[in-house]
Amino acid sequence: MVKLSGLIDGMAAALQIEPARVRTAAAQLRKHKLLTTGPRGPGAPDMTPEDATNLLLALMYDGEAAKAHENVARLREATFVRSEGIVRGGERLPSDMLAPNRFLRDTEGNPLPFGYVLDTMLDWWLRGGSIEEEDCEDGGPNLYAAKIRLTVSSPGYRARLFIDAYDVHWQLDYECKPPEQLEYEAAATTEGFDFRPRWDALNGPYMSASRVVGEDNLTAIADCLRGRPWDDLEDLPADPEVEALG
Repeated sequence: MVKLSGLIDGMAAALQIEPARVRTAAAQLRKHKLLTTGPRGPGAPDMTPEDATNLLLALMYDGEAAKAHENVARLREATFVRSEGIVRGGERLPSDMLAPNRFLRDTEGNPLPFGYVLDTMLDWWLRGGSIEEEDCEDGGPNLYAAKIRLTVSSPGYRARLFIDAYDVHWQLDYECKPPEQLEYEAAATTEGFDFRPRWDALNGPYMSASRVVGEDNLTAIADCLRGRPWDDLEDLPADPEVEALG
């Protein structure tokens, strides 16, 4: 496993951005306890998938460094709001249907908040080298994720996860509404008819940005956490029968 300094260097390389920017974001997250803390130097704690997710979100969201902790906290809790599944051949699946992959759900089958989905993905790549699952027992779409792409948009605390699962393409949207938006919507509900313009996060001193990273970037971050690239042969579990033969 890697220490914070190694995660900073690995994240900069994976995302192809300046290490100084990563260090600034990491310092802000560490200050607000959003990175694993402990002694510095050789005794520093190992970084976790959660740490990598937090630093990734801080770098993808286009906001002030001083507010990186707020941005990360909100994006981590962004909830599933809709999805679009297109089966090979053009059939569209219901918009409220969540892709069946287990890494998108908790143990009771409920959609996980966005940050926890990223935690699980990075943890799977860290420990298993890939995200693969068996077909659904009910005959649903194949769950093998052939390609994954992540998009984070600001200033609206929105995220989109694209999954190419061979037989079906999934596009899943997550959102965390800021307090100002919740207040606006509550007022519209209690006041009855509302003729105000629809809430728009861009109505203010904000710039619109949308940053995208692909599966290669994400697996590179997992390799950084592991401390080395994944080796399919070296990392296979030992076969007891082969070991017994000496």
